[in-house]
Amino acid sequence: MALFSTPITTRFQKYKNLLAVTLFLTVIATSQAAYDRSAPPFKTKLQAARRDLLPSVLLPYINFGFSLFLADMYWIRTIQDYVAWDNKELFFLDYFKNISTLDPKFEHPYLFAIWTVPSNKNIDRLDNVAVVAQRGIDTIPTSWRIPYDLGTQYYLFTKSYDKAKKYLQLAAEKENAPPGVYLNYSSFVINDIKGYKASYDLVKVIYDATSDETLKKVLRLGMEKEVIITMLERGILAYKTTKGRYPASVEELQKENFVSLSDAFLENFIISINKHTGSFKIEERK
Repeated sequence: MALFSTPITTRFQKYKNLLAVTLFLTVIATSQAAYDRSAPPFKTKLQAARRDLLPSVLLPYINFGFSLFLADMYWIRTIQDYVAWDNKELFFLDYFKNISTLDPKFEHPYLFAIWTVPSNKNIDRLDNVAVVAQRGIDTIPTSWRIPYDLGTQYYLFTKSYDKAKKYLQLAAEKENAPPGVYLNYSSFVINDIKGYKASYDLVKVIYDATSDETLKKVLRLGMEKEVIITMLERGILAYKTTKGRYPASVEELQKENFVSLSDAFLENFIISINKHTGSFKIEERK
């Protein structure tokens, strides 16, 4: 009989473990579904849907020891919902609060939050993201990316040199930071900030360091936007010098070869020019 005791015990233990995992997933899925049903629907680019996440303060008490697995589930859901997110509903920031609560050493969600949550219409969100990012800065002491990306966003969105310099300094203190980090931090220290070039240089360091294609696309558009701002400023002035008046549209500038805009950029942004003053606005398409 002793010959069969070990296999039977082993099989029983496997079934027991499988039952525990199944029960855990069922509890989490049921809790999330109930929480979603109790909340009003939010609007996305694609359709109406429900998405209110379990509060992050509850997660330490209901993860049943599966915190890393649950963090991965939230991360997958974050990527899926990013496509449909309308950049207005705050549920998207809750994803990163939950992930950082479950797995504070998971670096990539911090970086993704820094680059996707803030927008020109909701600059204040950057401070909310900074609160989440601080957890990553504290728990991943070797990461130069989190403080550097955050400092870059503060410069791009607010032109706040103090906050940008604060986070760039944290990045420059990391031994594994690339040379571009030190060069850009030095520019802030000596106050050698030169408009769009500073923005481009800041983003270029991040673009070269990341391998994530979704993040690369976000950064590519950001870098292109900085270059286009300068191109438009110079193109409009050249048009005024040549024609004696300001252009009424980007099409006029392109027709006279003063600017060249990619189809990808025009698919994501609308450019409006004031024909009386020469000023212009670049807005994201809804």
